[in-house]
Formats: sequence, structure tokens, C-alpha cells
Amino acid sequence: MASRLVNLQRQLVWTDFGTPREGDNPAPGTTATAAQMRVTHRHTVNGESAPGARPPRVRLKDDVTIEVILQPSQIYVNAWVFRQPQSFQDDVLHHEQGHYDMVALICRDMFVEFMELKTQTFAQGRELISAIDRIMSTHDALISSVHTPYDNNTHHGRDASQQQLWDRLIQSAFTQPRSPAVIGSEGSPNKVRLDVTLRGAGITL
Repeated sequence: MASRLVNLQRQLVWTDFGTPREGDNPAPGTTATAAQMRVTHRHTVNGESAPGARPPRVRLKDDVTIEVILQPSQIYVNAWVFRQPQSFQDDVLHHEQGHYDMVALICRDMFVEFMELKTQTFAQGRELISAIDRIMSTHDALISSVHTPYDNNTHHGRDASQQQLWDRLIQSAFTQPRSPAVIGSEGSPNKVRLDVTLRGAGITL
């Protein structure tokens, strides 16, 4: 099977959050966590002998799979959310969609680096493993660090202007080609990395 990236784009729905947690409405004038979304990836990355290489060398096998997945044990929504106006519910779900989209974009950027790694060969298997580990650790660190500035800057989605700013940055990472252009393995231009987009806007990860 050829390399593939799975679930880059997924539209969240409230059923993704499981059975709502019962509880009272937040007291007037207070704020409370409405929902939580946690996203990670499942991956398959293998090496193989480079055909015809003398002396023998190894390379990344073209069966890389990066699948963006939810972490059900860490996802929830509080029942009081559904006692609020529809606009509030929509805003909360939209903010949580941002968490998903950012992880998906980082997984996409990880996948792109693996596709670039396919063009290289290594004298030793441990050299390939080191290159794989570097890509994984770099992007896993970004996944861990991106949520805090997003939540802090948007006040968990309550600051509409900041939420709109992050929406634009996320959309730019989905659509803006890299400059200079880099053609990906599927024949279309690779898009700008999410962390590059955010840092360009002055957001520190």
C-alpha cells in the first residue's frame, strides 16, 4: 500500500464528544470549561533495503501511514453547554474544531517530511531510525505546544477577534503553498507548515 495521510480534514460533531457530563450551569459571572478535545496520531513507518545499492543501504519504505485520531478517554462536553443558546454551542464546537485542525496540519507536515525522507538512503538502519525519530519528536513537540497559545489568545474561544485571527492562520496553513514552491509526492504544491504560519504571525510555540 502506498503512503497515505488519513483524516486530515474532519468536521467534528457533538457526538464525537461522547455522553455529555451532567452538572449545574456555571454560576453567573463565572467561566467554566465547556468541552475538551484531544487529538493524536496513529502511524506506521518502516524501512527496507534500497534496491541495487552496493554496498547495501536502507531507505524508508513507501508504506508510511499517518492517521489523525481522537483520544476518546480525554474528550468530553459538559451537559450545561446544551442549555445555552445555539450560537454559544456553535462557538464552542468551532473552537474545538481548531484544536483538531491544528493537530491534523502538524500531522500533515510530519507526513510531508517523511515523503522527503523517501529520497534518501542510509548506510545503517540506525541512521534511518534516528531520522524517523527526529521527525516524530519534532512534530509531537509541536502538537503538545500549540494548544496553550491557542486557548490563551482566544480565551478558549470567547474572544471573537482572536478566534477569527487563529481561524485565518489555520486556513492559511491548509491552503497557502510554500514559497519557493515544493511539489509533493502527489504532484501538487506542498502547503506552508502550520508552525511557520503561526510564528510568522508572532505566535511563540
